[in-house]
Amino acid sequence: MIEYFDWRRRFARWLYFKLLRWYPRWPTRYIEWVGWSIPRGAGLECVGRGWAGLVGRCYDVTDRHHVVVTQVKEKFGGLRFYVGSAMPGVFDQIDEITKESYKICERCGEPGVPRKGGWILTLCDACDATRGEWRWARNAQD
Repeated sequence: MIEYFDWRRRFARWLYFKLLRWYPRWPTRYIEWVGWSIPRGAGLECVGRGWAGLVGRCYDVTDRHHVVVTQVKEKFGGLRFYVGSAMPGVFDQIDEITKESYKICERCGEPGVPRKGGWILTLCDACDATRGEWRWARNAQD
C-alpha cells in the first residue's frame, strides 16, 4: 500500500510539472494534494506585470512561514492569492497585500481603479484606453 501511494504521488508531481511546462496557465487545484507549492515564476505568469511586486511580496510571506501556494489569479479586478493551511497571521498579511491590488494597474503598476467593460480589471487611464488590444496579446509581450 505504501509503495502504491508513493508511486501515485511521484507520478502526480511528474504530471504537474510536465503540464506546467506545456501549459503555463494550467489550473492548479490539486497542487496541495500533490504537496508542492506553485513556483514563484508560475505565479507571476498568472497575473499582469503591474502586480509582480504584490505577488512577490505574497511569496515572501509564504516562504517565511513555509506555506503551500495553491493558486494565484486575477478575479473581479483584484489579486487572489490562495494558500494551504497556515496560521491566521499569514492570511491577514496576504489579505493586506492583495487589497492593494485594487489601487494598482495590473498591466503597468501605476495607480489605477477597477474598471468595468465585460471583464472587471484594475487599470490606469492609459492602459484602459488600450484595453482591447493588450488583453489578447499579453503572452506576446517580452
